[in-house]
Amino acid sequence: MMAKRRLGIFLGRAGAEAAFVELRRRGAYKVLASVRLEADGPLWTDEYKCLKPLFRQLAKKLPHEARRADVCQHISLPDPLVSEDRLGFRDLPDSSGEARDLILWRVARELRKPPESLACASQVERVEGEETRVLVRMVDRVLLDSVTDAAAAYGFFASRIDGWSGFAMNQATKAQAGARIWANDDWWALMCWARLQPEDPSECETLVHAEWRDAETSPGSVADKVSRIVKSFTLSSGAERLSVDLDLPEPLADTVRGILGRSETPLVLDDMSAGLAGGATCVALGTS
Repeated sequence: MMAKRRLGIFLGRAGAEAAFVELRRRGAYKVLASVRLEADGPLWTDEYKCLKPLFRQLAKKLPHEARRADVCQHISLPDPLVSEDRLGFRDLPDSSGEARDLILWRVARELRKPPESLACASQVERVEGEETRVLVRMVDRVLLDSVTDAAAAYGFFASRIDGWSGFAMNQATKAQAGARIWANDDWWALMCWARLQPEDPSECETLVHAEWRDAETSPGSVADKVSRIVKSFTLSSGAERLSVDLDLPEPLADTVRGILGRSETPLVLDDMSAGLAGGATCVALGTS
């Protein structure tokens, strides 16, 4: 039986990483090929014209086998391009199509945008009395279509396109309640989760927040915002204690560590020596 192979493509602000991996037993994997490329310019401006040249270079650098039909392909977008919200519905239709249309209409109304300008994915988190709580992730439709078209032009057909944190959450620790704070040179992301029913892993409240960063973004401003969001999530989820993983460059790591260490919120801090599997590899290992 042929081993499962996956391709993960991690898109940044002005470049990309890709990892072609072969899955082994017990969660192990072997990297068959990897590549890191700089784009001709920023990817997310100027009508996304730098996307196609970037995917052309990826097709040249990666082995042809990475684009075979039996390879599961994932593409991650920078987290600040993907929005997340939670909505409550008293009468969510049983029909998946009708429910999808209602959720899209509601999101468009909240954002004051035309429904056709948005691409949304949603899942029911839980039912509280007469209200159904729905987690919604959304991205600009033109942006998503541009990525999809640029990838397809060179033989890349992704089964899933999501923000990087959407894949990283799959690699999250098994702690009952926790958070992971991650950053590269382009953006920072905070992922929080709290399992509401210990015996049912699917009953889980999550939160993802991300913002762009650059040389002028002060570590203190990031640390303050992280501290406020973590405190708010801990209170809203009812978690008694959060296990917090820090996967950050210095001096940001030291600043976040110091502010969270003085927080009144019950936290257990853990500096991740190895970090996540890496941008593209984490995407490759994400679930379909």
